[in-house]
Amino acid sequence: MANQRASVLVVNDERFLREAVRDALSENGFNCTSCERGETAMTLAAAQSFAVAIVDLRLPEMSGVELLKALHFAQPDMQVIVLSSAQDQELVLDALRSGAVEYLGKPLHDEELILAVQRAVAVNGLSLGERRLGVRLDDLAARIEGYARVVNGASAEERHHVICDEAALLVAHALGAQKSSLLLLDRDGGNLEVVALVGSELEREQIDPIKIGRGIAGRAFEDAIPMVVSDVRTESHFAADLAPDRYATNSFVIAPVALPTRQFGLLCATDRSDGGEFDLEDLAVLRALAIQVAERLDREADVRVEFAPVLDPSTHDSTALFADNSLLDLAVDEPDALLLGGDTSERDAEIARAICDVISNEVDPVNLIPKVLHAIELALDADPVSLYLINAQTGELVLEGTGTRGLRVDRDVIPVGRGLMEGVLVRGQLVAVSDPEQDPRYDASVDAPVDEKPGALLAVPLKLRGKSVGLCRLHLAQGSVISAGTGEMLAAVLSAAVRNVLLYRSLLESIEEVAQVRREAKAETQSIRP
Repeated sequence: MANQRASVLVVNDERFLREAVRDALSENGFNCTSCERGETAMTLAAAQSFAVAIVDLRLPEMSGVELLKALHFAQPDMQVIVLSSAQDQELVLDALRSGAVEYLGKPLHDEELILAVQRAVAVNGLSLGERRLGVRLDDLAARIEGYARVVNGASAEERHHVICDEAALLVAHALGAQKSSLLLLDRDGGNLEVVALVGSELEREQIDPIKIGRGIAGRAFEDAIPMVVSDVRTESHFAADLAPDRYATNSFVIAPVALPTRQFGLLCATDRSDGGEFDLEDLAVLRALAIQVAERLDREADVRVEFAPVLDPSTHDSTALFADNSLLDLAVDEPDALLLGGDTSERDAEIARAICDVISNEVDPVNLIPKVLHAIELALDADPVSLYLINAQTGELVLEGTGTRGLRVDRDVIPVGRGLMEGVLVRGQLVAVSDPEQDPRYDASVDAPVDEKPGALLAVPLKLRGKSVGLCRLHLAQGSVISAGTGEMLAAVLSAAVRNVLLYRSLLESIEEVAQVRREAKAETQSIRP
């Protein structure tokens, strides 16, 4: 974080201490601004954004706690560290109740200071990320709703073309991409054809079909793998596919347009308008859009041709978009029903907003997971909804929290290597099953709650920096038809919630370590006193 030149505001009326803090932070890569009075700090905060403020609790004219509250009002995402003397315990407690992220005792130690600021900068990044995610989800929901209105308003003859053209526009707008495209499998099943383009100097008819398994797009389709690449020049396995000067940037994102039983094509985006790189959040957005487009295409009679099946992930990369067909019951008794619950975009957007509201408003991270899971229980009429994290020592899944409906009880520990949960954890696959007992891999002692009563099951992997850290599973009424889009959305927002909780725990552990060092140092000092 320090390398990103985070801005830190130091407020202390003791000149020597103020300058010492400023110098230590500057030497470690932070942009540091300092002042001696609260009024000056407020003026600075009105003119510039700060990731962290370091505030002495005893300031002239305005107390440190008063300044803390004023800074949070001016910049809600700013993290405030308070400085205190040993006799200021009541003030410290007041500051912590008022939102201080940490406190440091005087005299300060440089390493302790730098570690505290680095942790606070990380919390600031999470807070900004959650706020940005909430705004982005609202924007995404509005765009998907707009897409649905345009498609539904098109005539039967034009609807297929509208689905495709509007999909490319939707991707460009949602990702801030200068170029986007939709590629669909041709009727012979051997090539991908560009059916919609945004931002290209070429017409789609001028672009040659892409053979399955060839080039970046052809391989992405063949393996059914969503991917985001920050800089294609650094990826050696793409070296043969590079086309110099084709793109303004070297970053791209690709998602399969697929349902569990068929694969239609790919959505692609390149060249962010701000010149930046695409990231995992962009990939999550594109995957959500790709599912919407796939469901729209599947409803059109004129595109119900022999599309390629989604490939068995056991013979391909473990990050395949969906599990094999037996893991997803598609309500086969109702062949005309909308696959996996049909158009659930509005409901999914409401669920995502409800979860983001909990993440943003819950001040006690201990309560965060149960409240998020309860919001999901209410929205989807599920019971229980449980979140598990991997135990680093045993490799087992340990129950982190459940919703608060409490009608059914889930298991405290799930062993690895058995049941449908294996696919979620080991291969990072979404599992959605309307009747799990029909799947030969189903193991009631692992996949069902304690009462082992059968019912529909939705399980999503939780990932941090691309690595699986656990899963969340929802137990629903028998025969419920589940949206794959709902699963994708839950995986993204729950991973963000877990990241927040884990960071909070890291902060508590670090604070306790510092406190223990202080206690030991104090005991040692007392022991050598004459």
